[in-house]
Amino acid sequence: MEDSISMTRARVLLAARITGHIAWWIFIVATLFAGGITWLGLDDEGVFSGPSTGWTAYTPLTDATVGIANFTGPAPYEWWTEPEVFSAVAFAIVIIAAVTEAVAVRRVVPAIVTVVAPVVALGILIVVTPGVVDSWQLGTMTTMGAVLLAVAVREFWARRH
Repeated sequence: MEDSISMTRARVLLAARITGHIAWWIFIVATLFAGGITWLGLDDEGVFSGPSTGWTAYTPLTDATVGIANFTGPAPYEWWTEPEVFSAVAFAIVIIAAVTEAVAVRRVVPAIVTVVAPVVALGILIVVTPGVVDSWQLGTMTTMGAVLLAVAVREFWARRH
């Protein structure tokens, strides 16, 4: 019975690690394509503003080019094609996988660091996202170094064992 439980826990741990690795790299690539952590919707003052699609609830009533019956108007906004959507979803999967791994490990300190490491990496990426900190003008090499540091923080911990 105990052997069956430990085998199940080992399978869950392996699945969480594999899922976490895949989601992490999807997150990193999508974030780079999106131009940084843009899915938080922070403006130059660090205030949440949300993504703007140019569409409001009143657009169908005020704009003749938008509507169900208008087939000649512009293509509808397809949110699922945006890299920031892939970035946000992949990061959510990274966190879910980290929590799953933390529970499967059943040791307090490694469990906490397993969840905190990707959050720290996210924080680094938020800071170097253009426009988040208005007074900073980071050069290409500084930004690249920060992105590599963010990747290293998560990868070092994820591959430590």
